[in-house]
Amino acid sequence: MDSTPLRRAARAGFAVAIGLTVSSALEVVPATASPGASVNAESPPARVLPVVERRGRGLLAGGRRFRVWGFNYGVGDRYPILAYFHRPTKRRLHRVVADMREARALGANTLRIYLELGTFMNGPGAPDRHALDALADLLARAERLGVYLDITGDLVWRAAPAWYDALPEHARWAVQACFWRAVARVAAHSPAVLVYELTSEPVIEESDLWYGGEFGGYTFQQRIVRHIRGRSPSALARRWIRLLRHSIHAYDHRHLIGLGMLPEPAGPFGAANVADLLDVLLVHEYPEEGKANEAIALVHRFSAEGKPVIVGETAPLWATPDTWRVFLCGSRPSVDGYLAFYDGRTPSQLAGDPGAALLADMLGQFLSLRSTLTS
Repeated sequence: MDSTPLRRAARAGFAVAIGLTVSSALEVVPATASPGASVNAESPPARVLPVVERRGRGLLAGGRRFRVWGFNYGVGDRYPILAYFHRPTKRRLHRVVADMREARALGANTLRIYLELGTFMNGPGAPDRHALDALADLLARAERLGVYLDITGDLVWRAAPAWYDALPEHARWAVQACFWRAVARVAAHSPAVLVYELTSEPVIEESDLWYGGEFGGYTFQQRIVRHIRGRSPSALARRWIRLLRHSIHAYDHRHLIGLGMLPEPAGPFGAANVADLLDVLLVHEYPEEGKANEAIALVHRFSAEGKPVIVGETAPLWATPDTWRVFLCGSRPSVDGYLAFYDGRTPSQLAGDPGAALLADMLGQFLSLRSTLTS
């Protein structure tokens, strides 16, 4: 039996799945803080952010090697960033900025944030000004806090707009291109942009449905093409990336462009087919028990394409802490950083919560490896 569809759904639904059991996220503690310490809400801002650039297979910030270390900002039923963009208010912005400040004080230099297409587009060719203004406000706060943002877009995690699903394939692509032009126009001048992530785990395959990877009321995958009709899937994937890359370059040539990738080096959106079109590869890898070496080898195959690689999602979802540790340490030479999971709660807030035992184990493992993985 081909387990790929099941694995895709499980990977895509990890942030929801873990939220159902532990209701929290992985966090990183700097050398000056202890795992149980509270974070000073008035922590001083970092110095002005240098733009992160690609140099060959590595990343540089201000001329120095840069390693991504941070979180996917959202877990389980806690996605403050989605609520903020959907209906921006001062209260919601304060919540998100407070979480960003906590994450920075805990050691993170990067947060991955999610932009849902239905929130940022009111219709074909009609970007939502309120959502774009909210993004501009958030970027300004991120600059002051010294936090980079992995801006992941084109997402249809919740109910898709009826007008969008009524469109044929070529018109959907046009909407996605318009989305990225609007986002890049707002974000181009902010050094807080780490990467524009064109979308998360895109798929090209025959299907009657545009969306998949359903878990906990969210659909974590979008099919870029669902009726191939004799066309080349590899060529379609490249054409789609070129379209969105060109849209971003209409306003922004200095920030990185990447893609959230399933752990499949081959295929339409595999590294072997599309790496040359991207600045950075964000691979999602959750090692299986007893298969740490296979996971390490897979990540190395991505890095062999000559582009920086970030492990954009990872956790011991199907592995013991020991196997996960072997994977993290063994993959380090091939990657430029890791993004775990975070919903705004600190280690001290986990204490005494019986439902957070699994998270506590993962958190301890991740923190214990911080110096190893960032050196």
